[in-house]
Formats: sequence, C-alpha cells, structure tokens
Amino acid sequence: MMFITTRDRIIEAASELFASKGYTASSTREIARHAGTDESTLFRHFGNKLTLAGAVLGAGLQPATREMSKEILAKVDLALAAELYAKWYVQRFNPRLIRLWTTLAVEAPEAFEIPLIPAHVAMTEMVREAQAAGKVMDGNPRSILRALHSALVGHATLRALRHPIAFPYGLSPDDISTIVHIWLRGIVSHK
Repeated sequence: MMFITTRDRIIEAASELFASKGYTASSTREIARHAGTDESTLFRHFGNKLTLAGAVLGAGLQPATREMSKEILAKVDLALAAELYAKWYVQRFNPRLIRLWTTLAVEAPEAFEIPLIPAHVAMTEMVREAQAAGKVMDGNPRSILRALHSALVGHATLRALRHPIAFPYGLSPDDISTIVHIWLRGIVSHK
C-alpha cells in the first residue's frame, strides 16, 4: 500500500477542481474539503492559492523531467532533434493537464514557474549553437524554442478540447512533422 501525504492529496484535489471548474471558481475551502483536510492545513502547506496552483502545474509536469535526455538530442542535427523533441513533448500532454494548463494560463498566469527540463535545455543549446554557426536567425534561443512549444501546445489544446479540426487521437506523426518543418523554416537564417 502506498502512503499518500496530505500535501499530495491537496495537490490532487486542486488539480481535479482547477481542471473541472477553473482556478477562480475553486475555493481553497472546497479544495481542502475535497482533499479530506481543512483550509488551515492547505495554507500551512502552500501559503496561498497561487502557490498551490504552481505546485499543481509542477506535479503535472514532473514526469516530463525524467525523460528525453540531453545526450539523445546532442547526437543528431537540429531538424531531427526538433522532431524527436516535438514527439516527446506532445506525448507529455494528457487532456487533463492541457485543460489545467489552459485554465491556469488564463486565470492565474503568475503560477507558471515551469521547471527547466533537460530536453528544453538541450534544445535551447542546439538553437544557440545553430545561431553561432549562422544557420538560425539571431534572437533569444528560449523565445525561438517557445514558438515551437506554442504550436505544439496549441494543437494539443485543440485535441484536449475535442475541437473538430484536431486529429481525434492526438497529433498524428505527419502533424508533428509539419509543425516542426514550419518552425524550422521560420527560424532559418536568411543571411
């Protein structure tokens, strides 16, 4: 039997309520009650609702921090690395996490303190190296990579919301390749 801490129960309850009702509509009292504890315990663990929202996001992203090492991406060129990275990135997004992410992005953007995931660091470094070689336009490498993230998250969001233009079972391999191809065309240096 696995022991679940009070802190974990609060995070899980907040995750469920934020994803189903939204951040603003979910009260700390309701979250505490859903977790089987009281509001003072919630505040003792998190201090405020915004800190709790950040912990919920961190818990949702935690599995992604353990995969796709920098070593894998360092062995291939930027185009193949971007393709591998995009496929890995999209697989991290289940519909519940996307709904939660979207809700918090709109209702509590201050909660976003995204951890630096090794694959993010590796891709940022690859963009930086391509810039130094004159292959990629100048600019902030993290911002350039964020453009790829935005396209991938946008499509994953449509899927999570069951939008008719989204591939019914997630991004198809062709969709990922197309998104990566467009991103690469957009960042190529025209010097």
